[in-house]
Amino acid sequence: MRRLFCILVLLILGLTASPPNPTAAASNEVGWLLTQINCLRQSLGIAPLTLNPSLTISATQQSTYLSTHNATNMHVQPDGSTPLSRAHAAGFTGYVGENVVAGSTAKEAFVWWQGDDIHYRNMINPHWTSIGIGVASGSDGTWYTLDLGAKTWKVNWIPAAACGGFVPATSSPPTEGAPTNGKAPTSVAAAPIVMGRDDQGNIKHQVQNGE
Repeated sequence: MRRLFCILVLLILGLTASPPNPTAAASNEVGWLLTQINCLRQSLGIAPLTLNPSLTISATQQSTYLSTHNATNMHVQPDGSTPLSRAHAAGFTGYVGENVVAGSTAKEAFVWWQGDDIHYRNMINPHWTSIGIGVASGSDGTWYTLDLGAKTWKVNWIPAAACGGFVPATSSPPTEGAPTNGKAPTSVAAAPIVMGRDDQGNIKHQVQNGE
């Protein structure tokens, strides 16, 4: 009888044990990505980004959407919402750019962004001052979204410095007309954004003239 009682207790504990907390895991990945992105910028003499609550909301919403829909347009949802309109709806006013990618880990996402020129330049764009990072998993995989923003379109350079041994990917220095993946003033080149993939799985880009 005592053995049966112990087995029942173990079964009850097993049924009531708390499942893994995906929110905590996502939070850890957000912190890791923020550190890596800011180390990358610091190593190039570009001011670090500040985590913004409104941009975090819009980035998380986009990751959630992408992780639960077989989307063909990675930035514009069927309702017509864009990175800019979603950020504004979440309470952020100013200029906005966006990076998205599906991956197994935050490191995989960051490495991919570093290796793709458009997304790399978006991360190191010296105009950005704020960032929101969204991570969500669903039926269509785990998606990572960066929503980058600036209240005004000015550059804040800082002395370049090493950051914990971080070694950035090789790339030419950012320029005034570097692509931003979001809305930019008319004095800056139009921003290429990811629009989907072709039949071979290659990423397709489209240049838009602002929103």
